[in-house]
Amino acid sequence: MQLKIGIYAFAVGSNKITAGRRVLVNKGGQLYAYELHWQIHGYLYCNGQADASAQIAALNLALSIPYQNVALYNDDGSLSGTVMQNQGSTTGVLVVDGPNYPLGEYGAIYSTEVPFDFSVRAEFPFTGTANLLLDFHEELHFAGGLPIFVCKPSLNTVAQRQRTAFREPYKATQQGSITGYLKYPTIPAPIWPNYLAKAPETARKSPERKGNVPAAYQGYTIDYAYTFESPYILSGTPNLWIK
Repeated sequence: MQLKIGIYAFAVGSNKITAGRRVLVNKGGQLYAYELHWQIHGYLYCNGQADASAQIAALNLALSIPYQNVALYNDDGSLSGTVMQNQGSTTGVLVVDGPNYPLGEYGAIYSTEVPFDFSVRAEFPFTGTANLLLDFHEELHFAGGLPIFVCKPSLNTVAQRQRTAFREPYKATQQGSITGYLKYPTIPAPIWPNYLAKAPETARKSPERKGNVPAAYQGYTIDYAYTFESPYILSGTPNLWIK
């Protein structure tokens, strides 16, 4: 079998591939993506030191180009099932370690062969996870509902404590942060819509760049806050992460 990265082709049968897969879980315990990671070992077969240096330079150049498909081909030239490609990836295929050359192990090194190893990695979303959340939290703050007192200074004695309002309005704040995986999510509705004191405040944050492919951005965060005022007691609990 033959390994290729981009248009660079390794010698037939010269590689050993350890292919692994790691599942990614959001803070709510939901699966949203998986990461493929390959550890590749092999040999460059050469004819003398000058040829070894030229082949090392060629491999270094090939692996310095990011976002190339990596695939193993069958003996008849057809594509095998061992493939890591940019299409559908949120990061693109990246060489994350190497190439490394463990030279000087025995006499043939740099004469007839050069050992090497490198690692490649790419992340892929599970189907139907574009609207999934990566993180969500919300909190409620309460205030008011009691008489208002002030202390007024006096010319002849200590300050006098006076009641200036029978009862302060009940106030509440509903605020939180919600992060979508591949798109901006919809913020939760106000818990007490009939007692909104003003329009909600929102702040959209730019997503995190993961690579150089069309879907390379993830982590779309919106911070939000609602304020409420009421003549009656406001009670409730924060929204739960239900998506």
